[in-house]
Amino acid sequence: MLKDLGVKTETGRNGEVPVYNKETFETNVAGIYVAGHFTNHRHIKAAIEVPGRIIPKIKEKLTTRTQRTQS
Repeated sequence: MLKDLGVKTETGRNGEVPVYNKETFETNVAGIYVAGHFTNHRHIKAAIEVPGRIIPKIKEKLTTRTQRTQS
């Protein structure tokens, strides 16, 4: 499904994974984010920690984008 959306993939530690920004988890396709088994962070601990770190960044990006379109 991700490949059908144009998301690039690469061979990761546990097989093929999407190419994504390590800070925001956004793929090469704007607005498509990955988490959990779609990343190199496959353990429960990382699955719990990552959303708390990236959600504020996604919110900031969306807020900035919305403010630009309203100007």
